[in-house]
Amino acid sequence: MKRIRQSCLPWSLFLWPAPLPTQQPAEVVPQATVQTNPTYPPIARTAHIQGDVRVKVTTDGTSVLSAEADSGPPLLRKASEDAARTWKFAPHPAGSFHLTFHYMIMGDQLALSQGTGVVVVVASPPQLIVEYASMDLGVWQGRRRGQNGVSRFAVRLFSTGERGQWLIGNLVGTDGQCVEIDSGTIDGEIIAITVKQPISDAKTLSTIYTGRIKDDKIVGAFVDDSGTTGTWTATRADASDMQAISRFHGCSADASE
Repeated sequence: MKRIRQSCLPWSLFLWPAPLPTQQPAEVVPQATVQTNPTYPPIARTAHIQGDVRVKVTTDGTSVLSAEADSGPPLLRKASEDAARTWKFAPHPAGSFHLTFHYMIMGDQLALSQGTGVVVVVASPPQLIVEYASMDLGVWQGRRRGQNGVSRFAVRLFSTGERGQWLIGNLVGTDGQCVEIDSGTIDGEIIAITVKQPISDAKTLSTIYTGRIKDDKIVGAFVDDSGTTGTWTATRADASDMQAISRFHGCSADASE
């Protein structure tokens, strides 16, 4: 059994005063008359992906002609662009300017800041502790390729939750170190897991793996806190592959217990 925390109350909307601009102070942003709020992408929220997305907006003087993110976490960019394209502004000289969408997760609270006025969307629900059964998805032999070369690892996955939408388990690297999956989700064929690996007594390195799982193979990409990116693949180990399975003996967070 695995304990899962769930949020049950809807989002609340608050208006906060606009912060003093920290980038391009000379840039003039016209007053918004129609402002659509992005929805925090579920996979990004589950994987604890946060940060600022800066979107370059070009208008005809009132409506948005184009909106393109030029910085920010990739999993947060599309939601920001889609929202910005629906904005309308008080009449102004046609041209380009930037909107900044600030995504932040604070424990059980999620906050989103936008544009010149700041709309903060906060989730502060009571927490329910619910026990769900877990389904063993097997052991996967992984291979990742990035700026630092090629490395191998193994990951054991379990699905849990009301609809089997959460992923839990362990990852074992080539050094034999076993770490628990910090958070994970599965939506159809799309998966995302976050692993926090100790790199010193006081520091950890958080890596986010996203990918598509189909039959006995996973193909995807990863990014870590240091900015290292790359691709990864994994193949499901056969039940008779005792060498792969034995790598997880002694893992402290074995969901099968």
